[in-house]
Amino acid sequence: MWFSLFWLLIGILVVCLLLGLLALPVRVQLHLSANGSTMNGNARIQYLFGLISLKREFSGIHVKGTEEGPTIQGNLPSTARRHKKNHRELTSEEVWHAIRNWRQWYSILQRWIPVLRWTLHRTVVTTFASDIDVGTGEAAATGLAVGATYATVYCAAGQLNRYCVFHNMPQVAVRPSFNVGKFALQQTCIFEIRLGYAMWAVLRSLGIWMKRGTHNGSSDSRAHADSNDQHS
Repeated sequence: MWFSLFWLLIGILVVCLLLGLLALPVRVQLHLSANGSTMNGNARIQYLFGLISLKREFSGIHVKGTEEGPTIQGNLPSTARRHKKNHRELTSEEVWHAIRNWRQWYSILQRWIPVLRWTLHRTVVTTFASDIDVGTGEAAATGLAVGATYATVYCAAGQLNRYCVFHNMPQVAVRPSFNVGKFALQQTCIFEIRLGYAMWAVLRSLGIWMKRGTHNGSSDSRAHADSNDQHS
């Protein structure tokens, strides 16, 4: 009897420990810097009060023109360079291929939006800071650009505040540069979400992605059947 009670207590402790781990928040720090058309950034994920930490960096993201059309080029993280080349280019041909398959992407997006909203409602934003330098070389145009930048950033923060919980007010600073054409950005966003919520969102997203072929095939077969009925 005492032996069974001992293992029952051990089981209860294990369940409580697992529930406690799932209830702990995952802290995500995103930082983006841009100078002209070149962007760099990093993402850090922390758990167990910083005891578990994962950081990824990306650099050299910029748009350039090639014979195939405009491309987006970016350097891979240092860990990925051991097995792949040190940059990746997204060509206009690949973009056009994605556009041709817009029905599939739209179907995936429709099923993923409820998961995204559910996740955002359980996300707490602790820091949202934007530091921007804008200049066109002309005083009047620079003033308009500064006003448009303020409106864009606060509109984005307002839309995010509809779904997330903000612990602090967004910090936005836009400085005009009247003498030279310039665009520089420092964007920081830090948010937290419980591990259990994050795992549920990842599993739901994976399920939607894995079912995309089945859903697409059924819709195509229905369309094919409808066309056959019309011809008959």
